[in-house]
Amino acid sequence: MKEYYSRRASEYERIYNRDDPPRQKELDIIRQKVRTVFEGKRLLDLACGTGYWAEYAAKSAKAILGIDFSAEAIDIARSKQYGCPADFVVGDMYNLPVRERSFDAVMAGFLFSHVPKDRIAKFLDEMARVAAPGAYVLLFDNILMDGCGGELIVPADDENTYKLRRLSDGTEYRVLKNYYRKPQLNGILRKHLAPSISVSTDFMTYYWVAELT
Repeated sequence: MKEYYSRRASEYERIYNRDDPPRQKELDIIRQKVRTVFEGKRLLDLACGTGYWAEYAAKSAKAILGIDFSAEAIDIARSKQYGCPADFVVGDMYNLPVRERSFDAVMAGFLFSHVPKDRIAKFLDEMARVAAPGAYVLLFDNILMDGCGGELIVPADDENTYKLRRLSDGTEYRVLKNYYRKPQLNGILRKHLAPSISVSTDFMTYYWVAELT
């Protein structure tokens, strides 16, 4: 998956510019939320990729640190101009190179579906470790739609599912991509997070959004 996203970095943002009005309408809802909910906050952008969502968050955030496993994506993120101080580093989301309780907001866009099911607890524990008390967390990702995003692969001996993805040069990759329905996602988040954390999820047609406070 790292090789796939590294090779895809230069063409990644095309997915946000497709001529698809229903999808664009839902993406606009997410864009507007990202513009506003981080006002005055120190934001950790997990799997920040090329900095696409950081550009929107920077319109109100106090500062942003973006972390991604792809050096190629980080190079693109660093090349952009942001509306607040922003830094981008290569790092592992399961062992984040930051101190405990360093951020009062966390964003993970189109990341949760790439977390292997046996590593969800580790991912959420690490996210909770670096979040300050009372931090706001925003997650958003895809809903499974037949015929969209490549062929779905469901191995008989694996709890995860995968998508067959093709780059513009024709190279194909099998990419881990897990999809969730609302009750399932709510159950996972509530199971692995402290009882005092509030979980609110909104499932649209193409995308879901989860807010944790």
